[in-house]
Amino acid sequence: MWTENFNHSIESILKGSKVNENFLNKLKSQLPIDIENKIGLNPLNVNNFISLIIDSYYDGHAGKYIYKGDINKEIPVKLCAGIVGFPSILKWKSKSGKIYTPTSGNIDPDDIEFWIEGLEKGKILEVWNDPAYNPKTLGFKHKKTHFELVVEYFHYDSFYLIIHLKEQENKIDYLTEISYEISKIFENHNIKSESKNKKYGLVHDYGTEEIKNNKLIYYIDYGSANDKPLKDVIDKLNTFEKIEKVVFTGQKE
Repeated sequence: MWTENFNHSIESILKGSKVNENFLNKLKSQLPIDIENKIGLNPLNVNNFISLIIDSYYDGHAGKYIYKGDINKEIPVKLCAGIVGFPSILKWKSKSGKIYTPTSGNIDPDDIEFWIEGLEKGKILEVWNDPAYNPKTLGFKHKKTHFELVVEYFHYDSFYLIIHLKEQENKIDYLTEISYEISKIFENHNIKSESKNKKYGLVHDYGTEEIKNNKLIYYIDYGSANDKPLKDVIDKLNTFEKIEKVVFTGQKE
């Protein structure tokens, strides 16, 4: 979903309080129409390559999202086209004059209206049409791979790596080793970032989802990390000769 990261972040900021279902449902249904009217791109019609995230950052030491703003009145957000985020403001109001907050108990879905302000159509479309930021690519240069590299979906928020082996016999130990090496790269990156320079960011979550049918399904929430650990992962995968194909995707299957 194009609002998945938004949902997770808003509930984290609200310290576990649940966002009203009507609030989220109306946001999901109304905002794409407003965005399309303003920039000509509808998040629901471009294969989920447009996403909405709250403009905040994750503090690893504090273990929470750091957010500036009054989330009960308006929410600073980023509309991400491809892998580039554009700051804007999510706003809402009621037709009746009632004051609604994200966690209000009684929200009439026919009474609440959402819109977004601050979008710069020219800048967004310039990036959207730039091949360097095409969501079907990784958006950065890396070494040539001996295996087939397929990008079905790539966005820094979260994605899966599906790693297929050439040989058909069961290679659980081999795939387990690959998973270990990927995790080690992310772990080392986070340690260095925490101890030396936090501008390199952190990979928030990662690990094996499943090993089956001679393939590894590996989940990554890339968080705020820069390109380097992902380039290192591709380089490391290139050392495993039995890998036939690696797929970046938004779905497990």
